[in-house]
Amino acid sequence: MTESGNTNKSKSHKEQSAKAPTVVRFALALTIGILILLAGRIDTSASTAANEYRLGMQDRVRIRVFEWRPAKDEVFEWAALNVEYTVGAAGRISMPLIGEIAASGITVNDLAKTIGQRLRTRMGLAEAPDIAVEITQYRPFYLTGHIEKPGEYPYRPGMTVLQALAIGGGLLRAGEIGGSRIEREFIQTQGDLHLFSQEFHALLARRARLDAESKGKDTLLFPASIRDAHDETGMIATLITQEQQIFRSKRETFDNQTDTHEQLLQFLSEEIKSIEQQLKAHDTQADLLRKELEAVSALVAKGISTQPRKMALQRAIAQMDGERSRLQTGLMRVKQDQSRTNISLLELHNKRINDSVAELRDVQFRLESIARRSETAERLLGETQRIAPFVLAANLANQKREPIYKIVRASASTPTTIDATETTTIEPGDTLKVEFPRNQILIPNMFVNAPSSKPLNPATEDQPEKIRAKTNEQKAQQSTINRRFIPSSTQAQ
Repeated sequence: MTESGNTNKSKSHKEQSAKAPTVVRFALALTIGILILLAGRIDTSASTAANEYRLGMQDRVRIRVFEWRPAKDEVFEWAALNVEYTVGAAGRISMPLIGEIAASGITVNDLAKTIGQRLRTRMGLAEAPDIAVEITQYRPFYLTGHIEKPGEYPYRPGMTVLQALAIGGGLLRAGEIGGSRIEREFIQTQGDLHLFSQEFHALLARRARLDAESKGKDTLLFPASIRDAHDETGMIATLITQEQQIFRSKRETFDNQTDTHEQLLQFLSEEIKSIEQQLKAHDTQADLLRKELEAVSALVAKGISTQPRKMALQRAIAQMDGERSRLQTGLMRVKQDQSRTNISLLELHNKRINDSVAELRDVQFRLESIARRSETAERLLGETQRIAPFVLAANLANQKREPIYKIVRASASTPTTIDATETTTIEPGDTLKVEFPRNQILIPNMFVNAPSSKPLNPATEDQPEKIRAKTNEQKAQQSTINRRFIPSSTQAQ
């Protein structure tokens, strides 16, 4: 029994001796694990503190100040301080009671501690009040380079380069740099030349009408360059019809006004003749009365006739003199009306001539302006045709290149440039630059060695034919240019 008991004790001691290293190893492993976990937490905390956002210029923060008052068992809010503040150009914010506080380069927690300590010192509090600082608006970031809409944009936390590109409209399309713009300029220039031709024909037709009006012609004749011009749309025929209608209308109006003045002059002339005849008859009657008065006066002197008869004749002569004065006054008034009518008729003729000359001068100026614009449009169209192959080649090369992203980040001393990818995070105040590698294909200057064009002369009547011929020639080349220089995908669109 004793031996058996000893044997069991010996086995139990051996088992405990075998388990002891296992327990020690487990305790050691547990201790190492705890240390590693604590170290990870310390590293994470330090990393979080290092990456915590720091305020800068143009950041807006909302500050709220609270104080616990045990005597009243309540939380008191400092409403006068609880507003939004903007970090100024000097990196400071200005608050009531405590003045300016440096905010640039520190975190919101540091700012809250600084404000609390300043309020405690300024107000003589036993403890610093509780401060809550919240960022309401981050300072903007900027996009520049080959971007559809470069400029300033509001920042959102966690924004990446790809998201910033999306806000700016994406990368600048190659077509905007080359092919599509070349095609658009080609079509637009052709349309401008066509409009120039139409406007030139219209001005020539107007000039012919104004010339006929200024010279007082009864008929309107158009130059051969207008009558014989190739008219596909019927525009020239419409212009001729419209100018003829205007000419006839203005001619009829002028003739009616002239006829009215001439009829008035004729009426006044007849009235003058009538008054002159009345004066002549009046003078005859006055002469007879004077002769009768002389005879009666002689008889009165001899005592043969009475005095009242003599006085009656004198009264009649006086009335005749008054009537003659009235007739003379009327004659002078009619002659004045006649003079005014002649002046009005002369002014009517002069106005027609002056208006026509003034319009002719304006038409001539516009013709010269169209000539210069047509010359410029022709040169631009020629340059567009020559530069199209080079631009297309450059665009094809651009499609094979990847954009280069760089972030310019402001720091305390000097800005730093950081190479970035589409997943790089952007911070407030950053400037994202998007560029492409420089192309080896050189695009020639559109205005170097440009052919000299002889200035168009608006005075020559074959001017519209030159413009029309040039326009038709360029229109015929359009499909060829598109097939040679414009990508097939663009044509399909």
